[in-house]
Amino acid sequence: MAQPDYKFAGWIGLAPETADGKMVWQEFEPKEWEETDIDIKVTHCGICGSDLHTLRSGWGPTKYPCCVGHEIIRIAVRVGSKAVGDIKVGNRFGVGAQSD
Repeated sequence: MAQPDYKFAGWIGLAPETADGKMVWQEFEPKEWEETDIDIKVTHCGICGSDLHTLRSGWGPTKYPCCVGHEIIRIAVRVGSKAVGDIKVGNRFGVGAQSD
């Protein structure tokens, strides 16, 4: 599938101290696209204690740069041919912390 004509950007943690309010807004490279993937446009996002714990490497070393925020409302902008969940481009949906 062709590369999308949009960029990926978000609040990025570059080191453990970013959990103390030192995140930076920047573009980032997502993982390589797979046909099981769904690209999303985030419209709302919560940051919780799990995100802060991740930024501080509380569950093991965090791979920086790190873009946290897993309690999100999103709109599907690209859906792979093998994606599950019957999600179509343009659908608005929410996903909690336990997703891939």
